[in-house]
Amino acid sequence: MLEWLANPLNSLLVTVILTIFMAFISSPINRAGDRFIYWLLGFVRRKRIAWRFRYNRKLSRQYRNDAYVTHAIVRTYTLLILFLGCFSIIGLHVLSNSFLKQVASIPDVNNFIYSPVYALELIWIIQREKMRTLIELRYRNSRRGTINETIRCR
Repeated sequence: MLEWLANPLNSLLVTVILTIFMAFISSPINRAGDRFIYWLLGFVRRKRIAWRFRYNRKLSRQYRNDAYVTHAIVRTYTLLILFLGCFSIIGLHVLSNSFLKQVASIPDVNNFIYSPVYALELIWIIQREKMRTLIELRYRNSRRGTINETIRCR
């Protein structure tokens, strides 16, 4: 079989046949792939809309609760203090210890040493954005006034 393909004309013939076969089969494969991609995008879009609806409903319950908003603020600043403390402790430890200076010069080891800092920073940023959203919703809806506040003003 390999001797037959070693002939340049035979290998050209096999290449032409495979090219024609792929030309005929590529269109149905392309259509099936397009259908799958459109279905997948629709599925993701529906899930995202459902998630957004649940998230907004949960936020609307949370921003009305004074204790929850206060707790979110306290949690955000606690995470900030933990992040800064972890960053400073690890940073001072790396700067003061000559062995860690040499080890921390390797990028992968450096990322491993600072991984608690990265994790705390990520958690703090997520919590900060949630807190800002709660405060913004609370402020926006308090300016608008509720029915009870309108009745009390009369």
